[in-house]
Amino acid sequence: MVLQTQTFNNFLAKSPPELTFLIASSSINEPMRYSPIFLYGEAAINKGYLLEAIVDKFQKIHKKPALYATAEQFINDFVQGMRENKKALFNQKYRSNALLVIDGIQLFAGRKLSQEELLKILKEFQIQDRQIILTANNHPYYIEKLDSDLKDFCQGGLMFEIK
Repeated sequence: MVLQTQTFNNFLAKSPPELTFLIASSSINEPMRYSPIFLYGEAAINKGYLLEAIVDKFQKIHKKPALYATAEQFINDFVQGMRENKKALFNQKYRSNALLVIDGIQLFAGRKLSQEELLKILKEFQIQDRQIILTANNHPYYIEKLDSDLKDFCQGGLMFEIK
């Protein structure tokens, strides 16, 4: 079975709502105009396809590194980096991009150290004028056990509910 790379053109063929398209285009063509961008909506919407397409198009246009990672990947990489004393590899993977996309931040709820690390990285990106896109299944205000500073960060840019 051959997996198809999610490109922006593939995504557009699925006729996304116009506002979703404009937000995605802005994150690609005008990085940092809105950052962070926080997209939320039910899991069934499959935001991952849009995010993969954004990363693909961003890399092609800007010729800069970009990373799409699920919250689960981030948390696993962080825990492995701490356990195996490979923090440098973790830092290289997550801190060396012009665009960082983290999908599913609701999974950080109740994970204090992972939330702290994510927030440090997000603040670095913001200080260095690099693009951030975050997603969740719900508005951050309604995600229980999510650190209040992380909730505030998520709400500090452009927020959009995908339906």
